[in-house]
Amino acid sequence: MTDDTVNVEKIMEEIRREIKEKGLSNDLLSFEDIPVPDKISTLTDAIGVFDRQNFLNSNKVLNNSYRVSLWQPLYGNRLKLFIKKILRQLIRPITQPVIEEQTAFNSAVMRNLNEIRNYILNDDDGVRSGDQRYIELLKRLEKLEKENSELKQLISKFMKQLP
Repeated sequence: MTDDTVNVEKIMEEIRREIKEKGLSNDLLSFEDIPVPDKISTLTDAIGVFDRQNFLNSNKVLNNSYRVSLWQPLYGNRLKLFIKKILRQLIRPITQPVIEEQTAFNSAVMRNLNEIRNYILNDDDGVRSGDQRYIELLKRLEKLEKENSELKQLISKFMKQLP
């Protein structure tokens, strides 16, 4: 009969020995220990920084270019043009559904981006009114702190007058 028991302590000792031999430690890296390149690609440069004007310009360009078209102008001599037209007609049943799906997807993405654009444009008024409300609340807080200080002084004087 074979012994199917597992000696966990023995396995753990082997693992600890291997870790010690390899010089590994379980210290976690801090963010400062992770090397970051000085120049990040232009795609990731924009992440985390919102440029309103850049967003609106990109949105305008994308609104005019979300459609995918199979029909591009064909160039070449008469024989090449004839062959290209025949090939285009042959592959149309295969490519047309894909192109329609891609255009539908692009259209849905653009509708969502336009909603985001509208939200940003309409939210400007909310931000401005929020800023104004913030200033009003700061003034009110200052006034209430002044009243609180005056009330504390009155209570202090009143407490001194009590026997």
